[in-house]
Amino acid sequence: MAKSRKVTLVITGWDSTRKICEYKIPAGCIGDKNLEALLRTLTAKHAKLTDEEIIGSYSKKNVKAYQPHLEMTRQGHPKWGLSCGDNPWFAVRSIIED
Repeated sequence: MAKSRKVTLVITGWDSTRKICEYKIPAGCIGDKNLEALLRTLTAKHAKLTDEEIIGSYSKKNVKAYQPHLEMTRQGHPKWGLSCGDNPWFAVRSIIED
């Protein structure tokens, strides 16, 4: 019988190149949209964004109020490479454990 593999999402917070926190959650516990929302929430919290900066981050890119603080960056599939923020910034990656 084949061993089942456990997929874990690792969310890491960075301040420049210094790791500030790390969280591990089972991959099936959170959907893609909630994962993005979680990264944005952690980034806003650790960056100590003001209400105005958070509102600006959710504004459309073509309006004057827009601010890029909570933009998502993807590398391939969303769960394989997803990050949010400049500094501090949060990234998520998948690891497969036996």
